[in-house]
Amino acid sequence: MKNQSIVYAGQSDCGLKRSSNQDSFIAADLTRSLRVESTNLSFKTPARLCGGAFGHLFIVADGMGGHQGGNRASELAINYFVTNLLNNLRWTLRPDRNSEQSFLAELQDVLVETHRAIISESKSTPDFKGMGTTLTAAYIVWPRLWIVHAGDTRCYISRRDDLQQLTRDHTMASQLLEQGAITAEEASKSHWASVLWNAIGADAEEVIADTYQLELQPGDRLLLCSDGLNKHVDDLAINKLLHDTPDPATACQKLIDLANSLGGSDNITAIVANFSKYLEPELITSIVPSIENEMILENLSRFASSADTTGTFPAITNETADNPPSTNLGTNLGTNSGTNSGTNSGTEASKDPEEIDTLDF
Repeated sequence: MKNQSIVYAGQSDCGLKRSSNQDSFIAADLTRSLRVESTNLSFKTPARLCGGAFGHLFIVADGMGGHQGGNRASELAINYFVTNLLNNLRWTLRPDRNSEQSFLAELQDVLVETHRAIISESKSTPDFKGMGTTLTAAYIVWPRLWIVHAGDTRCYISRRDDLQQLTRDHTMASQLLEQGAITAEEASKSHWASVLWNAIGADAEEVIADTYQLELQPGDRLLLCSDGLNKHVDDLAINKLLHDTPDPATACQKLIDLANSLGGSDNITAIVANFSKYLEPELITSIVPSIENEMILENLSRFASSADTTGTFPAITNETADNPPSTNLGTNLGTNSGTNSGTNSGTEASKDPEEIDTLDF
């Protein structure tokens, strides 16, 4: 079995018009680990033994519902989504072709349960009433890419000279465009472009979780972004910038700078990932000797997913609703102050070498 070399980075910016940043994102390696409380092996405890990365998880969420509510919604959505994944055994396995439909159903259930959690907190906390968020998550185990999505955050793939938007925008403008009621140019300028018919929370009775699956190729570049980028920067400009900027961290910063130079009317978040040549997997174990700052995500059993369906897998498919409801959920997807950024080159590049020992087991 061969693995794929990946370099990725993510950054978030408040933009020029917002007073706070309601975008949240996470870009992470998927690893298996053991939490060691005591041992007579030659390392200090407590510690965590981490295997090499077998996959990657990227999520962008764009909150709405006022200064406090939007920020809380996007952060909470990612927290619940990741918590459900980490407390579900299947996420540590490599889904095969016969189980991918079941795996996609579980990802959909995770997003639906996240929606219910946001609704529950919104109802119990007056300051967060009506809060909601978009969420686009990309789960990668080379060469497979799985996406689960709600709202108008986007996932793009750049392959050779072409840029393709893999997700669809759950906005009223996009729906009118699909129905032939308006043109693409009219849709991009319409006030309906900021009105969602589908999102997580936002006092909606349900959320529709679109899923997509794709086989990646060496040379592909993946982009996840909030609408603060694409409302100012068109696909041609995004594609050219990605093509001309090989370093993911630099590409993220340039995308943000470009969006700000063209208006910066909303928060801007971007995750860029490059997939390069084949590499043999690293059969190593890393030791993290200190876990004082570790976040332990508890098992939220009341939000646990229960789906376990099976099905066959088409080569490239999009599972989505045929007739989405025309429900107005909100008009503003916005805003968290300052700039957030993070980069990762390979499986262990983001960790401090002075804090990580590598053992050949």
